Amino acid sequence: MARLFPDPYAADAALDGLCACGRHAGALACDAAPATAEETAAQAVDVAVARAVLGPDATRRALLRGVGAATLTAAIGAFFPLAA
Repeated sequence: MARLFPDPYAADAALDGLCACGRHAGALACDAAPATAEETAAQAVDVAVARAVLGPDATRRALLRGVGAATLTAAIGAFFPLAA
């Protein structure tokens, strides 16, 4: 699935408004567009929760490299059950 928003659980992703591939100033400049409005909304929620819980990109990246994406996703999911 193509992403309009970057994956907040990828250690090398920037959540500062770049497109999902990280090479463009915004998603409109990139051809990586999600297939549905539901996917777009789910991606936006994932990014918003990650930014709110983990803070700046440097903190998020350090945590991801330290504990791993699966562990961090599970820990956040325990408090924010978004997949339901």
